[in-house]
Amino acid sequence: MSLLERKYEKGQLVTRLCGLRVWRSAGEPGLSLQSQLLRRELLTAADIGNMPPARGYSRDVQLAGVVLLKEVLRVAHENGFHPWMISGSLLGVVRHGGRFVPWDDDVDEGMIREEYDRFCEVFNEKCREGFFAWRRFSRKWNQIKVSHRELPKDVTASIMSYDRYYAPLPGLKEKHELFMKVRSAQERNAKRFDPQADDAAHRAALDQARRDWIMDGREAAPDAAKPAIYRGVEFSVAGWVKEAAYDYDDIFPLKSATFEGVPVMVPNDPETVLTYNYGDWAGWPGRLGPHHPASRFNMEKALSLRRFLARHRD
Repeated sequence: MSLLERKYEKGQLVTRLCGLRVWRSAGEPGLSLQSQLLRRELLTAADIGNMPPARGYSRDVQLAGVVLLKEVLRVAHENGFHPWMISGSLLGVVRHGGRFVPWDDDVDEGMIREEYDRFCEVFNEKCREGFFAWRRFSRKWNQIKVSHRELPKDVTASIMSYDRYYAPLPGLKEKHELFMKVRSAQERNAKRFDPQADDAAHRAALDQARRDWIMDGREAAPDAAKPAIYRGVEFSVAGWVKEAAYDYDDIFPLKSATFEGVPVMVPNDPETVLTYNYGDWAGWPGRLGPHHPASRFNMEKALSLRRFLARHRD
């Protein structure tokens, strides 16, 4: 850092997680340009897969996620569920050697529809004291969240639904059309979302959206037919997702990997799945930094995380 500090001595350098950000200060024009130059110099000199891990508060958030992941997997394995790593967690497995992406702050897993619909009930019956799962319903995000009563409310692990389509989709064009159907269903369902309705009504609305707008009233094909697999309508596809429909063989059969020393399952072809999701997944993203509320520091959260990890970390 000393060379960079000398080169940009008029700027204010701030280390956050493992990325560098330059904050504009009053009376210091030109820092935006300095930030761009600094980022360009870093990106040409560093391998994203070898970035050092997070430290301090950010690492504590990640380690709490590992505790939640272990409990999810324990209940899953003992009760016939088969979750797999997705999104940023899958990036961590593939690109960062089985570790968290240094600036990530949660654990993401996927689960096929039949298991997803049963998981909350089974988990809340079988989990250890203090852990709990719920279906989160909102206008934008609908997914399973897992946490612990000793954790800050925004430190969670996420489980997202995946569905079998009614047929295989051999071409990229057909997969993209399915992806756009899912996005359209999500947008229409968001417009109809009723925050006053109960969870049963929200779930029924999502089921109807999947049946009427995506599946065209047809039933999901069995595994033997190797249908396309798509992210469920519960997951509001963010702008960074390139595609979210896959060949059956991209996902299944699941295969073994490790994440932060924990045995996990990943898609059968994780690099293809990441390409569908991120495009150039091995390259540098446009923004280095966390994307979730859990990353927002305050002293109460930091201390509660330290206490939680002292009690629950192996």
